[in-house]
Amino acid sequence: MKIFRWSLVVLVISFIFYQSIQDGASSTNISNSFLGFIYIDNPYISFDMMTGIIRKLAHFTEFAALMGTLLFANTKYPLFKKNSELILLIAIVSIPFIDECLQLFSDGRSCSVYDMLLDASGMIFVLLMYYLFKRLKRKK
Repeated sequence: MKIFRWSLVVLVISFIFYQSIQDGASSTNISNSFLGFIYIDNPYISFDMMTGIIRKLAHFTEFAALMGTLLFANTKYPLFKKNSELILLIAIVSIPFIDECLQLFSDGRSCSVYDMLLDASGMIFVLLMYYLFKRLKRKK
């Protein structure tokens, strides 16, 4: 079970990094393909504006999923017995940084501090929800 849990973490990180090495045109096509399924012609929000929103939501949700898998693996099978929370904090800082730096090597992509913060916020959101539910569970 330990290998399964940590394999999920590796799988999510691999997916995130794979998305980062896509060139700008491929990345836009992926976003537009997804949006094509859900977009309804709207006079208030253009297709291009919705593409931007989808791309930012993708950052948040990918990294929220990453933190979910990290918690799933680390709570039961921590990599280090002491300071297991330190692993989570290192991940919040380092993985978004690496992800954005990878984009420097892809045509039509760039490294964005804003996206790093968005990535980290997805991770922090899940971490805060985890601790909130854990605290509420203890009170019962």
